[in-house]
Formats: sequence, C-alpha cells, structure tokens
Amino acid sequence: MTTTTTAHARHSDPSTSHDAASRVDVTKGEAEVLWVAQTFLCPFTSDSAWKVVKRDRPNAAASGVRGRISGLVKKGLLRVVGTVKNERGNPTRTFEVVSVQQWFFGG
Repeated sequence: MTTTTTAHARHSDPSTSHDAASRVDVTKGEAEVLWVAQTFLCPFTSDSAWKVVKRDRPNAAASGVRGRISGLVKKGLLRVVGTVKNERGNPTRTFEVVSVQQWFFGG
C-alpha cells in the first residue's frame, strides 16, 4: 500500500506556492526525494540522491530512488537539466526541483 502526502513549499516561498503545494499528492518516498533535492542537492543525479537517502535508511535501494525520481518528473515536480558522467563513466541525467509556483502556474 502506498501512503500519500502533500508537497511542501519552502518557508521563503510566497503564499501562492504554499497553496499550490497543498494540492499536490506525492508518495512518502517521493516526498523524501523532494526533501533531499531541496535541502542538499541541486542539480542532482539519482546516485547522489540515493547516497543521501541511505544515510537515514541504510537498506534503501538505488532502484527505489530512481523510481521516485521518475514519478516526480512525470508529475512535473522535477525536471531533467542535463547529463554528467557517473562514477562508472556512464552518462546519467541530472535533475532539479521545479518550484511549486512554476509547476502550478506554468513557466
């Protein structure tokens, strides 16, 4: 069973962002990835997000974090901003958080 929660805007965001955030349903795992992205990383790769998640949840799977990122991209809360080479030398996408204002009002 998947638990849903609502997205949160930053304290410094305007009230419109807080209103929009209250309308976005995200899973608990997606909320965790969003929090990591907003707090620690931007832009970020799925590997870097996974490493931060593993600090609190040592058994977290990299594939789980990738799935949460994919869901957040589909919901328009994260976007692909480029590619970098990962530790194995393979290209990997980088992501950034779409502000709730941009998501809700477009732009």
